[in-house]
Amino acid sequence: MRQLLLLSTVIFWISCSISSEFSKKKFSFYRFDKPREIAIKSPKGFLKEQVKVGEFGKEQFYTYKDGSLLYIGLNMTWLSDNQSRQNVPIPDSVRSRSGIYKGVDKKGLHWKEIHFETFILGYSYVPPGRLELFEEAVNSIHFR
Repeated sequence: MRQLLLLSTVIFWISCSISSEFSKKKFSFYRFDKPREIAIKSPKGFLKEQVKVGEFGKEQFYTYKDGSLLYIGLNMTWLSDNQSRQNVPIPDSVRSRSGIYKGVDKKGLHWKEIHFETFILGYSYVPPGRLELFEEAVNSIHFR
């Protein structure tokens, strides 16, 4: 009986992880000369994962077949995908930056950008039918 319960639990766990609409991703960086990670759930089905690295900054982003984009960055010295929009300020690296900016573009696609400390997390070009997935992704972030 005990083995049956254990087997049922394992099968349930595997089926939940297989049917999940997300894949776990890690954003690695150094803080105070120690390696750190941020875990984030990325909606499954991205076409490509890319990393852009600058002198002090790093950005990791996921591009989807429908044109949606999910990204996270640290100490970026370049504009994020959403900062070309008029109501998302370009952060001043001297000041602490924090805030949440979001909206809908002329094509009816959703975008959002969250600034916290020296990190930027966001999504762009998300159709209304996939908005809930991307909201869950940006709300899933946690430091390790």
